[in-house]
Amino acid sequence: APGERRAVALRPELWRRAAFGPALRALMERFGPPAVDFQEAFLPWERLLEYDAALLLPWDNDVMSFYELYHAGMPLLIPEPRLMVKWLPSVRWGSLEPNHLTSLRLPGLAPLGAGAAGRTSPWVDQRTLLGAVAGGALEWVEACDYYRFPHVLRFPSAAGAIAALRAF
Repeated sequence: APGERRAVALRPELWRRAAFGPALRALMERFGPPAVDFQEAFLPWERLLEYDAALLLPWDNDVMSFYELYHAGMPLLIPEPRLMVKWLPSVRWGSLEPNHLTSLRLPGLAPLGAGAAGRTSPWVDQRTLLGAVAGGALEWVEACDYYRFPHVLRFPSAAGAIAALRAF
């Protein structure tokens, strides 16, 4: 409807994999406004800017679309750090994955856990929530710009996402 606020949920395949993603989508579709369109295909920049807000489920520590939308002044809604860590086993951050390539990025640091002089690496076993938490994922997630930049809206749950959408 004309004049109705609309938000876009980017990368809907991630929302399907996240623990309560399908429930969140169903609640948003049922309890709008604002209406939430789950991105189905590539959206040109001009089309993306027609939305009033964007829901972003980060799939890595530095997603370029976050920076582009942030600098365009679009309200951004993201899961709180603790919720993001809960979702890591489903939405694995490539930058946190321990593998041969990542082990070469920070010489002198152990691939997982404490390295020399108590320094830790950013690579976390994301296969399970227990592994992610034990590996220090929360600290690495909280260090990302999503949680350091001002004016980014955060939600702790499905109900919190709906409340944040209604508040923008």
